[in-house]
Amino acid sequence: MLALLSLLACAPDVIALYALERESALTFVTDRPTDWQPDAKLRISKPALSTAIGAGLRAAVSGELPTVQVELPLGQSAKMRPHLVVDQASVVPSESCSPCLDFDGNLLGKVEWSIASLNGSFPFELAASGVLAVEIRDGAKVMARLQTVRKVQVQVLRLGGFAVNPSSNLEKFAKSLLLDRLEPILLTELDISTLPFRDLRLSTNGDGLTVDMLSNVPTGRPLPPLGAATSDVELALSEATLLALARRAAFTQGELAMDVVADPRILMVNEDSFTMGLRLWRLVGRGWWRDYTVMGKIVIEKGNIKFKPEKVTEGAKSPGAGLVDPLAALFEGTILNTVEKGLRQSMPASRTQDLGGGVRLSSEVSGVRGQNGAVLVQGTIAVLQGVVEPKAPGSAPPSGGGSLRH
Repeated sequence: MLALLSLLACAPDVIALYALERESALTFVTDRPTDWQPDAKLRISKPALSTAIGAGLRAAVSGELPTVQVELPLGQSAKMRPHLVVDQASVVPSESCSPCLDFDGNLLGKVEWSIASLNGSFPFELAASGVLAVEIRDGAKVMARLQTVRKVQVQVLRLGGFAVNPSSNLEKFAKSLLLDRLEPILLTELDISTLPFRDLRLSTNGDGLTVDMLSNVPTGRPLPPLGAATSDVELALSEATLLALARRAAFTQGELAMDVVADPRILMVNEDSFTMGLRLWRLVGRGWWRDYTVMGKIVIEKGNIKFKPEKVTEGAKSPGAGLVDPLAALFEGTILNTVEKGLRQSMPASRTQDLGGGVRLSSEVSGVRGQNGAVLVQGTIAVLQGVVEPKAPGSAPPSGGGSLRH
């Protein structure tokens, strides 16, 4: 009996140890240092930005456009009803401000005109350029806002029976149209519930737009050097930060069945495989803990990221530890769900965005992999409606939608 009491006296206080781990996992860091390295990074490629800006232009010129009045010789006047579709759009980093984008848009148009009882139509082409300022709104929305329209140039391809060349009238009309109707374009809205950060930094370069993020977890680690992005959009998150977010979710949820708390303590991702070190705490009586190693695959199912455990091995344990199914604890808890949701919902347009005029912008996760201490999530951006394939000069703008995917 004395030996047993002696062992019990020397046994670790599991409940107190758990309380310390919980306090550490639930700590939020709030300081904003002036010089910091990101532990998460979102990169949007130049082609993907062009797709998004093109979608914004399509929305601006969709629907019924204002009538243009043209004064003619001999006191006559003509009414022109323009129709426009976007042929193509492109962006490059701007030197006029930071972070900003210079955009160029080529549009195809048709004018239906009437003079008294006469009427007809003619085609034209339009080239527009300007500057978009990239900014953060409401703490999480990355927007591209029209700052200035630099130039609008119209080329009328053939006049037919129209009396004068109305290029200058159409140029004034188009510039006013862009200023009035090109709304700020939502490039991405970061999900701060699953990827909470204390600071953001925007930058543009020849590859596109980068959003550097500093999370509010105390054990986050800066990202390692990354190679060139190979997809429309790419979210990179350090393994240490992803693990800290999973631990925060687990301790926030608290006890599961059988008075057990699941605590992810190690996370390593190599290509499409993951290894998670999982401690299960039981908080009854003096309490106990038992460690497991869970291995599995990361897959994409219907555009969603899924962690699929495949193998479990037992590890260390405290005195008197019992047996609990670690996979049951994983699936009952929020650990895997938080990791999956955080990676998915921080992608641009993970929920389809309606830009107006029947134009919608969407993204889809296309791949996920681990590399050198970082988890990389890749995605594609698509315009779901209102996209027009380039037509030969002089052809009438087509109706209906289409799709464009990079």
